[in-house]
Amino acid sequence: MLFGLLLAFAITLAGTYWWLSTKWKDFYTEQEMAEIAKPIDEAPELSANFYKAYDKLYPEQRGQSLFAKALKLLKCFDKKE
Repeated sequence: MLFGLLLAFAITLAGTYWWLSTKWKDFYTEQEMAEIAKPIDEAPELSANFYKAYDKLYPEQRGQSLFAKALKLLKCFDKKE
């Protein structure tokens, strides 16, 4: 049963990722997307102090994949009390 739920979740996650990664093309051309992304690409990098403060507030958040975060979420529901 748990394996089936995990498999369904993985398939849903993969399908959602695929859908979101291609859906923007229905609304924007590639040139419009480049214009939208330009201010982000040109923004200055955040200082090292920002990352130190962020890491203290939210430990173990940066550098995790979406899959790792999903597994952590599933572990919350797996607690037996």
